[in-house]
Amino acid sequence: MFKRSTQFLASLYTRHRQTLCLGSLCLLLCHNIAAAETARAALTHFLANLDTLQARFEQSIYHTNTALAPPATGLFQLKRPHQFRWDYQTPEKKLVLADGRDVWIVENDLEQITQHYQSMALKNTPATILLGTEPLETHFNSIEQGTHQGLQWLELQPKDPKSDIKTISLGFRNNELRRLELVDQLDQITQIRLYAIQRNLPLAAERFIFNPPADWDLFQH
Repeated sequence: MFKRSTQFLASLYTRHRQTLCLGSLCLLLCHNIAAAETARAALTHFLANLDTLQARFEQSIYHTNTALAPPATGLFQLKRPHQFRWDYQTPEKKLVLADGRDVWIVENDLEQITQHYQSMALKNTPATILLGTEPLETHFNSIEQGTHQGLQWLELQPKDPKSDIKTISLGFRNNELRRLELVDQLDQITQIRLYAIQRNLPLAAERFIFNPPADWDLFQH
């Protein structure tokens, strides 16, 4: 049975705001690149000649060094120019899928789906860099952060004062993006580590299509 509730949608958006940010952040992720003098140059190489991307991920969420949730693991897949999916596999199954028109958040344990218009859900997020045609500087200020923790870091600061994201930090090692750190306006920190990265693999179109089950709850935002 499909349900629509304006009041509940507002609370759902707040609940899933971070998931959407993470879903869009995944679109800046890892790529084997030629040697780059700066992290900004590495990002430029990453954006060049990218058709598809697949990587496994580990995600942790903190606030003042306290873990807010168990670490999550799963598989990320991207297909330019408009599609991606995060498959969360542990500690619970969840899917975040962008099909080019909508972003779907699928929570298996609750048999619940939240649908967002993609153009609105990904507005002023890193997804605009990969899925759109606008240059990085349209939506972000970029600041070189030098080398620490064995990584070369680039910090991105959204120009939109209403952005839920405060900063995004990209960490490179051996000309690959190995770490990503997101800080939101509540100073909550999300760290993502990528591994088993594969670039420009053939990915089936069906991987980026979602048809909601008729007997699950559907909330549209």
